[in-house]
Amino acid sequence: MLLALVYLALTIAILWPSLRAPYSLVAAGASKVAAVPLFNAWTMWWNAELFERGIASYWDAPIFWPNEGTFAFSEPQPATLIVAPIIWLTDSRILAYNVYLTLSLVLNGLFAAALLRTLRIGRWFAAVGGAAVLMLPLVHEQVDVVQLVPLWTVLWALDSILRMKRDPSILRGVSGGVAVGLTFWTSVHHALFLCVLLLLTVPLFPVRWKHKATWIAAGAGLIPLAMLSLPLILPIHSILNKYEFERSDHLVERLSAKPEQYLSSAGSGLIPGGLRSLPGHRRRLPGWLSCAAALTAVFVCGRRRRRATVFLVGFAAIAVLLALGTNLRIGDWQPWWTMSEWIPGLAQVRNVYRFGYFFQLAVVLLAFVGMWRLFLFGRCRSRRIRKIWCGVVTMFAVAAALELYPPGFVVVGAPSVNSNRGWIDTVARELPAGKSVLYLPYVPGGRVADFDFTTRMMLLGTWHGAPSANGYSGFFPSSHFELQDLLEDGFPTRAALDHLALNGVGLVVALTSLYPPDQMLVTTESQWRLSPVSRHASGFDVYRLERIQNPPAAKSHSAE
Repeated sequence: MLLALVYLALTIAILWPSLRAPYSLVAAGASKVAAVPLFNAWTMWWNAELFERGIASYWDAPIFWPNEGTFAFSEPQPATLIVAPIIWLTDSRILAYNVYLTLSLVLNGLFAAALLRTLRIGRWFAAVGGAAVLMLPLVHEQVDVVQLVPLWTVLWALDSILRMKRDPSILRGVSGGVAVGLTFWTSVHHALFLCVLLLLTVPLFPVRWKHKATWIAAGAGLIPLAMLSLPLILPIHSILNKYEFERSDHLVERLSAKPEQYLSSAGSGLIPGGLRSLPGHRRRLPGWLSCAAALTAVFVCGRRRRRATVFLVGFAAIAVLLALGTNLRIGDWQPWWTMSEWIPGLAQVRNVYRFGYFFQLAVVLLAFVGMWRLFLFGRCRSRRIRKIWCGVVTMFAVAAALELYPPGFVVVGAPSVNSNRGWIDTVARELPAGKSVLYLPYVPGGRVADFDFTTRMMLLGTWHGAPSANGYSGFFPSSHFELQDLLEDGFPTRAALDHLALNGVGLVVALTSLYPPDQMLVTTESQWRLSPVSRHASGFDVYRLERIQNPPAAKSHSAE
């Protein structure tokens, strides 16, 4: 309990720029844009809606209307159901988001400390090691991508595997299966990477495979793993195949890590020492002190920890190689493409470099194994030398953790529902059943920053609950690009109005400054027109898309 409070205090100190106003501010991370955190807040709302709308409509989220299965286009994150009561009680999506982020970091620290205790690390060093994992650089570098923050399920899975070495049992097998299964609930992306890593690393770990108890335990673990993962994996796989989503070779190559990135350290928090990253590159080493201590673990791990050390070293090494993605070549052979053909889901992976999360995690764990071994080395000396030696090693452990203390991040404000209540209520009241709403301006490009307006409107739309023709996700249906191309030529045009009517748009909510009434009410040759519904002080106008019987010829000043 005390350790949990310490980690909570540390997390609050790190996230304080956003937690000082938990109902309205979110951490934007290195991206400095609000699109990703606001989208994840919207995702938490949709998961909370599960109990109201029913599981039958879970995958048909109200975006990219009228496409089906749109919730599978990105991370579903059903683990966020843990903060659903906050949404129900406070009606605040942003507060739920901030609580989930805080809880995830605290759990990262607690499960890391528990894993280090499994490795027979002293209580004090395990606590400091848990704090170091809580501050893992890559996590805080992308703190806005909240689905990648929870590493506690990964740590739980590693802990269960290490315990299986000592005493394989059904309980420990089930524990490991639950841990890997819950990883799918926090992040399907992380879970896929974890399964690949375990498949390649576990053979390096001499578990008692010749014993019947090991196989019974492993079989028992497959049951909860299947129960937790298959309800997510199967629908996602089916939906992504239906839309034929795959990543381009160029995109995968661009987002694969490069070898030189592992020559610079991300450790530059309270203790200087991290090198500046190369232009256009991210720093992949967690910290120079941690790396030095991890190397110490390799050479002075001790007999009792040798197998666990080999496992963690293999885990880290394979993670580095996989993070290189298409940049890993053996002659003319690129292993990544071969794996993508054989392992379901890898063909849809974009950010291959995120295998680096597991590398940094393993290095920090190894670092505290090494520091504990150094600490024990001094205990067999004279009393005076022991005090000096143990004090120096303890200070070194604290310094290694502080080196990882994350730098400051940008905070962004969430949209205010109170100031937008007028048009929200209008949409809820006026939108015909079976129709959707279109928000203008439509996203102009494909960068994350371009979706700032879209995700803000998505989040505000959770208060009226109506489906939207707009959307943001990891994958985009062809209809998104079709609409983008149509609206790029101006609005309203005959082609645009016909397309909206064909795809079930009933209302248009437009930003007045960009779409003034004299432009929106212009006559076209379409059988459809925009009819004003209401204007609002928040700067939005609401229009109804309605059919006209005898469409007049377009005037000379038509937008078409």
